Amino acid sequence: MAPAPRAARAEREAHSGVLDVFREGGERARIFVFRGKLSLAQSTHADLHLGVELVRNGALTGDMLKEAVEKAVDLGDGLHGVLKSMDYLDESLAKAAYRSLMPRIVGRVVAANGAFRWTDGEDFARHVPAATTAMKSVLDQAMALSEEGDLEK
Repeated sequence: MAPAPRAARAEREAHSGVLDVFREGGERARIFVFRGKLSLAQSTHADLHLGVELVRNGALTGDMLKEAVEKAVDLGDGLHGVLKSMDYLDESLAKAAYRSLMPRIVGRVVAANGAFRWTDGEDFARHVPAATTAMKSVLDQAMALSEEGDLEK
């Protein structure tokens, strides 16, 4: 089952789990669903991660992001946690950034070619920051974004 119908079914049946999407070319995305609601979306795409989003909306400078990324790499820790420890990020700012990213990430994978894996469960909920929102709303936004642009690309 492709990502869009799987996500719609997860909402309809109030499932919890993680949808891993492996796109051709090596790009990966993870869609976290908690009791039928989209909780978080992450991507390896260079323009679709928390740090870039915070620079884009003016919450961080490029230098601040570079410093945080270097520290995250040195510590082997996630960027979200490092940004919080450096007092560059609070939860409301993080949630706003994640909510802004979700439709764009889902839009890239909603009709993706590649491999998909659904892992059932709620264990992730203790470890990932939640910016919970209705799945249908994000899928509608994602479909609109995926329909923009040149059909030849």
